Amino acid sequence: MICILIGVVPPLKSVLGHVQNRISEIDGKKIDWHDSTIAKDADDNDKPTLILSAVGDFSPDEILCAVNTEVRQFLSEISERNDNMENEIPPRCEIWASAPCPLPLMPEGLSLLVEKNEESNWLKTATATFQEWGLLMQSSMLNADEIAELRCLVDKAITETHQMISNFRPNIKLGQDVFSFKEIASRSQERFDLRLLETDAIRFVERHVMKRLDVAALLEEVLGSVEGLDFDLSV
Repeated sequence: MICILIGVVPPLKSVLGHVQNRISEIDGKKIDWHDSTIAKDADDNDKPTLILSAVGDFSPDEILCAVNTEVRQFLSEISERNDNMENEIPPRCEIWASAPCPLPLMPEGLSLLVEKNEESNWLKTATATFQEWGLLMQSSMLNADEIAELRCLVDKAITETHQMISNFRPNIKLGQDVFSFKEIASRSQERFDLRLLETDAIRFVERHVMKRLDVAALLEEVLGSVEGLDFDLSV
């Protein structure tokens, strides 16, 4: 079983109903449509995006292709019925996330950002948020110099990965071809997910984030013990 989160632009609720009604299985493999929500795409100027959650025994490429076909056909039919439509948003479908278990989607408008201030019990609020959603956001974990240093380390890892693809997989056209490796996978066109395995960037996060007293306290509250804790980092 795999859970796939698919981002759809434009974020029309009618698209959700159409996709759920039209795609119930792929090659005999049943699709269970779970939650949906509207989220802001931080990689595209916070553009509102409809997020669909599908669970089943299919591949990410199979479900993405099926959804993309139905969305484009549905929007084309709407456009034909409304000849006076202007400034139409070009349709786009892409994989936002995948996991071997269902991924819960937050209700629209709910924030995972827990800010620190003198009047709030940050650890209590942060723990409750993490236990409820499995996620937590912070806006001031690193200072400006640390962020600049981390950016350089991430850019270095990206450059090295692109060079490895060029050297060992020269047939792959970055930004055009679909591919998936242990370290990096394509999402859509010029967008990729890169795991920073055994890099200077992950060692930086271990020193400057994971060993912070507040982070350690939060992890102990949520997990009980952080001894031998492993973590992953991706961009």
